[in-house]
Amino acid sequence: MDLSIDNGFKLLRKAHESRTDDLLMQRWVLHYQGEMSFQDFKDKLVSHRTKNNKTEKEILKEVKDIITTFNGEVR
Repeated sequence: MDLSIDNGFKLLRKAHESRTDDLLMQRWVLHYQGEMSFQDFKDKLVSHRTKNNKTEKEILKEVKDIITTFNGEVR
């Protein structure tokens, strides 16, 4: 199995999505099961997420700034 950083991130993303689905399913079963399908419930909640329209360069600069701040360095 190739354990490159890209594959590691893919595995983490998939695990996060799976955990999110589990939590959403629990919420749906307790409160909304008779009112709407699980997929409709999930789509309704997920549609409220904001999209990030930043470029890769902008994101990488923010990451660099965070790391610099974390390390106590002065920019």
